[in-house]
Amino acid sequence: MGYNTKTITTEKGKVTDYLSVSSCAKGLKVADKFIDSCTGNFGVSYLLVVDSNGKRVMTEE
Repeated sequence: MGYNTKTITTEKGKVTDYLSVSSCAKGLKVADKFIDSCTGNFGVSYLLVVDSNGKRVMTEE
C-alpha cells in the first residue's frame, strides 16, 4: 500500500505548520524515526514536541 508523503524542513525552536496524520504509528517521521502518536484520540488536535531521538511530549490542545 502506498503512502502520501510530505517532507517539511523544521528549525530548532520554531513551530511547524499544522500537520494531519492518518496513521498513528507510521504517519509521522522525524530524523528517520517514526513518531508513535497512537496514544492520542482521533479527531483531537495535539501539540507534539520531538527531537532527533523521537517524541518528547504529546499534549492535547
